[in-house]
Amino acid sequence: MRAILAALIFLLAARLEAAAGEGRYSCEVEGFYRFANAEFVRNDNSDLIGERFSVDRSSGVISGFELSNEQAQERMVIDKGSNKQAFKVLSVFEVYGPYQGVKYLHIEEFAQTPEKAFFAVSGSWLLTGHCTGGGGVETTQ
Repeated sequence: MRAILAALIFLLAARLEAAAGEGRYSCEVEGFYRFANAEFVRNDNSDLIGERFSVDRSSGVISGFELSNEQAQERMVIDKGSNKQAFKVLSVFEVYGPYQGVKYLHIEEFAQTPEKAFFAVSGSWLLTGHCTGGGGVETTQ
């Protein structure tokens, strides 16, 4: 009886954890490029490689490290993603007085694999990597 009860508790905890992760991406940076002299130059020694961040699909809030848009003046989920479209978020920041800063995140939600490739642009940086999670993808005819 105890074994059955323990198994049920374990199953319930696993389902609650999965439900809490729905609608959220967890991403890891695998590539870092800096734009210079009209080209993107790869930097394999960047401290940003290996950094992780998370993204809420419904609000577009990006949490964790450089890509965070929690302090953005404006945050727009341009596309929630589907089996044919990428998930896209554009964030606008006031950088210095009247100057604006922009960050863009593109996650290949349409990929038929558990890991979804992403790229992000922040200033003169281009970051690449993979995300997991997301859940709740709408299908497009």
